[in-house]
Formats: sequence, C-alpha cells, structure tokens
Amino acid sequence: MNSKKNKFLYGAIILTLSGIIAKVIGAFFRVPLISMIGSNGLGIFQLIFPIFSFFVIFLTGGVSLGLSKLISIELTNNNMANIKKILKSAIIIMLILSVIISTLFLLIAFPLSCLQGNKNFFICYLALVPAIILSSIICVLRGYFQGHQNMMPSGVSQIIEQSVKLCASLFFANFFLKFGVIFAVFGAFLGISISEAVVVFYLYSNYYLLQKKQSSTLSKQLQSDYTFKFCIKKILKTTIPIMLNSAIMPLVYAVESMIVIWLLSKANISSQLATSLFGLEDGIVTSLVNLPTVFAGAISTALMPSLTTDFNNNNTQGCKQKCTNAIKIAWLICLPCALAYIFLSKDIVLFLYKNGLNNTSYDELKVVVDLLKISSFNIIYVSILNITTSILQSINKSYVPVKNLGISAIIKLAVTFLLVSSKQFNIYGLVISDIVCFSVALILNLYQLKQYINIKFDVNNFVFKPILACLTMLLSIFSIKIAFSTFITNRILLILIVGFGLLIYITTLFLTKTITKEDIAILPKLKKRTN
Repeated sequence: MNSKKNKFLYGAIILTLSGIIAKVIGAFFRVPLISMIGSNGLGIFQLIFPIFSFFVIFLTGGVSLGLSKLISIELTNNNMANIKKILKSAIIIMLILSVIISTLFLLIAFPLSCLQGNKNFFICYLALVPAIILSSIICVLRGYFQGHQNMMPSGVSQIIEQSVKLCASLFFANFFLKFGVIFAVFGAFLGISISEAVVVFYLYSNYYLLQKKQSSTLSKQLQSDYTFKFCIKKILKTTIPIMLNSAIMPLVYAVESMIVIWLLSKANISSQLATSLFGLEDGIVTSLVNLPTVFAGAISTALMPSLTTDFNNNNTQGCKQKCTNAIKIAWLICLPCALAYIFLSKDIVLFLYKNGLNNTSYDELKVVVDLLKISSFNIIYVSILNITTSILQSINKSYVPVKNLGISAIIKLAVTFLLVSSKQFNIYGLVISDIVCFSVALILNLYQLKQYINIKFDVNNFVFKPILACLTMLLSIFSIKIAFSTFITNRILLILIVGFGLLIYITTLFLTKTITKEDIAILPKLKKRTN
C-alpha cells in the first residue's frame, strides 16, 4: 500500500511540474505570435480558438480521469483482458464521437465566420478539424497510462504538445503570412493540429512498448467478461460529471467569441478594431493572468490526495487543517502576483510584447496595461476558486462547484451583454464580467465549504501580515526601480526588481511568522507518511 501511495505522489509531482512547464510555454507562445500577425491577427486567433477549445473539452473532458479510474480498478485485479477491452471500447466510441463533433464543427464554421464579421475566417476553422479527432485519441491514451499510475507519458506529452505547437504554429504562420493575416492564423492553427499528431505518435509508441512488456500476462487471459455496451456505460457514467465541470467556462468563452464583435459594434467600434481589442484582451491579458494561477493549482494537486484520504477516514481535524493550509498557501502566492501585475503592468507588458504592440490607430500598450490592471484581481479569485473546487470534489461534493460555476457563468454573460455594448465600458466590460463571475463562484464555493467543513481563518495571518509583507515588497521594488532605472535597461531592471521583491516578500513572511516551517513541510510530511 505504501508503494502505491508513493507512486501516486510521484505521479502527482510529475504532472504538476510538466503542467507548469507546458503552461509557461503556452503563455509565451503568443509573444512572438503577436509580433508576427499583430493584434488584429491575434484577435482572429482568439475569436476562433475558444470555440475550438469548447468542442475539444466537450468531447474529451473527463475522459482521461474517468478511464484512469476504471483501468486502475481492473489493474488491481490484474485483469489485463478487461483493460484491453475498456481501452478498445473507449477508442472506438471516442473516434465515432470525434467524427460527429468535427462534422458539426465544420457545419457551423461558415455561419459562425459570418457572425464574427468575416466569412473568410472559415478557412481557419478547417485547419483545426484534424486536431479535434486527434485529441480524442490523446485523452484515451493519457487515461490509459494514468490508470497504470504511469504519469510520465502524460506529463511529457503536455510539454511536447506545447513545444511543437510553438515551433510549428510560428513556422506556418510566417509561411502563410504573405497571403494575408487570415492565412497566417490558418498556419498557426495548422501547427496545433500537427502538435496533436506528434503527441498521438509519442503516446502510441509508449503504449506499444508497454504492451510488449505485458504480452506474457495478456496471454494467460485472452477473454474479457466485459461487453462493448457495458464498457461504454461504465465510461460515460464515470466521465460525464467531470466533463460538465470542465465544460462550463469554455462554453461561456465560446459564446463570447461569437458575440463580442457584435456587442462592440453597438458601442460604435468597427469590426477590425473590435477584433484587435478582443485579441489584446483574450490573447495577451487572459494568458498573463492565468500564468500565476498554475502555481496555486500545483500546490492543490499535491495536497488533494491526502485530503481525500482524511475525509474517507472521517479525520475531520485533518481535513480542516489541510483545507486551511491549501487556501492559505494559494492566497500567499496569488496576492503578491496580483499586486505586481497592478503596479508593474506596464513594465511586464513592455518586457514581453514591446515589438508586437505597434498599431498606429490607437494606443495598444495603454489598452493592454489598463486591462491587465483590472484583470489582476482574477489571479486571486481564480486561484482560490480552483483550490475550493478541488476540496469540494475531494469530499464527494463534485456537483456543488458545477452548480456554483453555472450560476456565475449566467451572471457573467448578463454582465457581458450589458457592459460590452456600452460606449463607456466596451472591451473593459469583458474583464469586469470575468471578475464578477469568478468572485461570485468563489463566494458560493466558500459558503458551501463552510457548511461541509467548518474551516476558520486567522485574520492576523490571512489579512494583516500578508498585506504587511506585500507593502514591504512594493517599497523595496520601487526603491530599486528609482535607484537603478537610469543605469540599466528596462528588461534587466524588471528581472532584478521582481527577483529582489520576491526575496523580500518571502523573508518578511518568515520574520512575521505568517508562514511557518509546518506550512512548508506539508509536502514532505505527506511523503513521509507514505513511507
């Protein structure tokens, strides 16, 4: 049993690290892309990509996790024939569904292109059709390996996916740029399909090698007692609840991408300018805001297995302690990140996108900086929302965060309709609707969490001391910025002040005992307990 726990913890660490690396690569993908295709091209990219993401998540959401559960159960009984039957059934049903979904994607592509303001966008949708089909195979193979508690193929495949996408998309975007911006976006999407094909090849190669190792075991049990119909029922029953939770926000973003140009037109903004503004908001600002939330999610991933064990063992005190620690660590990470985005927004944007924000018709830099300042609050809301969602899922309340996020999503769409069409708010209404959505979802989650696990927060350690540490950090940052701004370049200066500010912040947390050795030792303690 101990070895299984160690294996699970090791797998969680692999997925966490690979997830962070993949997110970083994905976030910086847009830096050279906007330099190449401009904000208008990025706007076209972001009009189409959310719709593609929704179709993929609707098709694959929950499949990997659901399959991993089913396969791990059969693996416990050493029933390799049933595992093979489940895998084959999953591949067949996913291929059938992927053909149906991709056909639907093609059928609505032209009407959507017209709705989004340019019928020529249709060609961009074509480049993504193979990616939908290939993603269905990827999710099955990842679930297969995760069921064997072999997280390395899944983790490495995420990095490969983002790395190939980065190289292939930029190459083909540059190649097709001579035919126009829309064709450049087509090339970027073609790179995504190529990256999915490379991942399928990598995962299948690993599957083939694993099958060779298991050949002797398979020969002892050639018949499975599962029928195809039975396997499909088991797969659907396991994956549907998870899919619902993962599909809500992609659906909202897909709807927004279809209506945002129309809403902005009501604010007397031209179609081309609206596309450009949406590209800045969804392509740059959202990517930057999502980056710090990865770290909070990583800590949550490491803590959740232990929380589930404590809950199943009726260890109420253990649950409370781990929930409090998880939220506390997420808070201590996202708070300084949000403040850094507010006070260093212009420096950050110039560091990453100085060569890409060159539209002469309006001040792109000012728009991105203002949007980033407003959106920075979502670093806090999204980080803690993810933690509370994981906690609720761990205590067998999976449908609670689904309901809460669903309510918040409806409110978000209402706010989007109201504000984006307003001349006063226009594109800024989109980020305000995000803040409303995630803050409401977080409040609802915390309320429900209070009902199930009566966790309490110390005001001194959760409010006053972290704020003191942040003020100390900001004071040191601005002191260094004033002292060295005339001697070194802005990019080197930003690296210097961020590094020094982080050091000051962490030091202040320890000096004020906001964070203790017990908090830092959470992961090692988990590891020690598994020995």
